Amino acid sequence: MRRRTAIIAAGLIMLAGCGSPTPVQATAPSTVVRLDLARGADRPLPTEVHLPPGNGRHPLVVFVHGYTCHVSEYADLIANWVVAGFAVAAPTFPYTNGAAAKLDVMDLLHQPEDVTAVLDALLAASA
Repeated sequence: MRRRTAIIAAGLIMLAGCGSPTPVQATAPSTVVRLDLARGADRPLPTEVHLPPGNGRHPLVVFVHGYTCHVSEYADLIANWVVAGFAVAAPTFPYTNGAAAKLDVMDLLHQPEDVTAVLDALLAASA
């Protein structure tokens, strides 16, 4: 009897995962500003800034794409943050993005300084 109960319980648990996916939340209209930032001549940091609707200041998320990835691959994630009221700054790093002419995994070591440069530029622009 215990075995039968366990099998039924396991079957119900597996079926629970077969339901409809959670509907995607409708995205609110947002503004995307593209900034041509750089940290020196050889470190272009083109940055997309996604702003939620409404005037005033918003909490900021600085999004860092993964190695060999691009910001555009994370559009849904960024849209969810914007819908939640966050501004999102998403720089494209010069030697670690998927479209880079020359990939360099060691360039990841420079990304903290790149993020600092992006933050400094955004703070200067908002002052």
